[in-house]
Amino acid sequence: MTSALFTPIKIRSTEFGNRVWVSPMCQYSAIDGVVGEWHKVHLGSFATGGVGLIMVEATGVEPGARISIGCTGIWNDKQADAFKPIVDLVHSQGVKIGMQLAHAGRKGSTMVPWDDHEIASADEGGWQTVSASPISFKDFPLPRELTISEINDLTTKFVEASLRSVEAGFDVIEIHAAHGYLFHQFMSPITNKRSDQYGGSFENRIRFLVETAKAIREHVGDEMPLFTRISATDWVEGGWDVEESI
Repeated sequence: MTSALFTPIKIRSTEFGNRVWVSPMCQYSAIDGVVGEWHKVHLGSFATGGVGLIMVEATGVEPGARISIGCTGIWNDKQADAFKPIVDLVHSQGVKIGMQLAHAGRKGSTMVPWDDHEIASADEGGWQTVSASPISFKDFPLPRELTISEINDLTTKFVEASLRSVEAGFDVIEIHAAHGYLFHQFMSPITNKRSDQYGGSFENRIRFLVETAKAIREHVGDEMPLFTRISATDWVEGGWDVEESI
């Protein structure tokens, strides 16, 4: 039996040279969300290996969407422009590149992993985190519950970030809804205790993600590959489970 691993695959209008894809890896090396030479070398090194797709690390759609003070962003044009040389380098090797759009929610406002403490203060560039409900992650600071207006604004910010990604030349958009980050915080009954249209039932808990995915699709068109990354389960009784993922 011949393996399909090294054969092309086409998704919508984009053809990938093979099915060996590089997963996103946080580098914690951006300045105010702007990528630099480190990111160009890091991502470019994978392109020289001839993989089918390189996915950029979780990239914030607003300053408070980042995991850490060193994470990448694409909430402004300066950040998008900084990605263009990296995209061009990857494309020069015949490789496709994807943008993973993310919001960390209650798991944000951290220092970079090699610092001597975890949570960033305001003086260090930290921020007030937000979530579906005011429930802390571990011993992190209490997040503020998002209002419906703020949820709608975030959908708009995901759309704006996706359009900047398209303009920068990215071939794929991926919504990061896994790993306990903001969309997952809405999806899971462990972290979502809301009583409005974004909480309670399965349909309500996935509403934020579904609305955002539909809005991005409407603006980037039918031909752009749009992925969504989710976690299969919370691994906690009463949490998000495999059946809900399916």
